[in-house]
Amino acid sequence: MTRHQSLLADSDFESHHYFPIFGGIKMTVTDRWGGNILFFDQEAPYTDSIVSLTGDKTSVKGCDGWGIYFRLIINPDRKDSWWTLMFSLWYPIVIFCVLPLIFLIQKWRTHQKTYGSNLA
Repeated sequence: MTRHQSLLADSDFESHHYFPIFGGIKMTVTDRWGGNILFFDQEAPYTDSIVSLTGDKTSVKGCDGWGIYFRLIINPDRKDSWWTLMFSLWYPIVIFCVLPLIFLIQKWRTHQKTYGSNLA
């Protein structure tokens, strides 16, 4: 493990607890902060820890809010960058529960217009 990897790796995430997606992108699920899905491109996701030592040129850019967290870590001495995208498990729960419900309501309305409200 390089110096940068040891500084960026979160001790709660081990490299064998992720699913490789494609192109070096990995995914994991954690129960931290109420449950989150993380996508990241290095050995471990970055979740706010020490990034650099004094005199290092590493910079951190990102945003977070509304259950979404993103960090991009850039060091001009390295050819690659680190990034982590994390969002609340509530987003996929809502999407996969609400969208089918909307579909069912539309089907029911179409059925009501076609056949009327008579059940007999």
